[in-house]
Amino acid sequence: ATLLAQAIIREGLKNVAAGANPMAIKKGILQAVDAAVESLKKISKPITG
Repeated sequence: ATLLAQAIIREGLKNVAAGANPMAIKKGILQAVDAAVESLKKISKPITG
């Protein structure tokens, strides 16, 4: 998770430096997080103690 967060930040900063809108990047990151969570929920399997 730490490596993923680091990569997201690094790429986001590159895009901002290239002139991208920081709020648009934030919106895209949030949408990607939602999509990832939904995908994980679909493939997850309940476990019992």
